[in-house]
Amino acid sequence: RPRSSLSFVEQLRYRHGRLVDKKFTEGVSSVVAQELKHIKRLLDAAEASYYAPILEALAVAHATISAVPSAE
Repeated sequence: RPRSSLSFVEQLRYRHGRLVDKKFTEGVSSVVAQELKHIKRLLDAAEASYYAPILEALAVAHATISAVPSAE
């Protein structure tokens, strides 16, 4: 059970983990499946600034690799 000292995002991560476990062990109702989707959107938005530089670096690396002629 999450403690009240956890941040909102930490509480969302905790709830998401619990629901994912339940989804794969017991199954979930359509209402809970919707909650999972909603939590995922919230987490994606909350963590976007963390992942943006990583995704940008991966895109640059991919573009660089794709520009190299193949050795075939």
